[in-house]
Amino acid sequence: MKTNLLEKVFYRIWISIRIPEFEIDDFIKYDNKILQVKDIDKNRVVGIDISNHKRHTIPLKESEDIILLKKSDEIETTTIISKSPSNIQILDPADYSAVDLDMIDEFKASNIGDEVKIIKINNYIYLIK
Repeated sequence: MKTNLLEKVFYRIWISIRIPEFEIDDFIKYDNKILQVKDIDKNRVVGIDISNHKRHTIPLKESEDIILLKKSDEIETTTIISKSPSNIQILDPADYSAVDLDMIDEFKASNIGDEVKIIKINNYIYLIK
């Protein structure tokens, strides 16, 4: 576009960027897996499956298939009230009932009375590292 003969020519370029609705530490659903987002860069999203703690990489071009389940500010803290080699029992912060969960390696060193982070998704409680 030129306004008069003494001015330089300039061009306008429009760039469209789709910013995902989720952020780091949010919980998403992708390919029937519930993941906690650990990293987002220009090409991919890295998440940890909260049921088995395995790492998954999602190409950012597939972000339309990602569903936001919970924001990171919805993580709650609760107390371990009992522990066995195969189970860990916590208090549900909503109604203070005892909830039995399968023991995972990351919590084997925890003791009764320790506080742990949890997230409740679809009426199931997950332990969060």
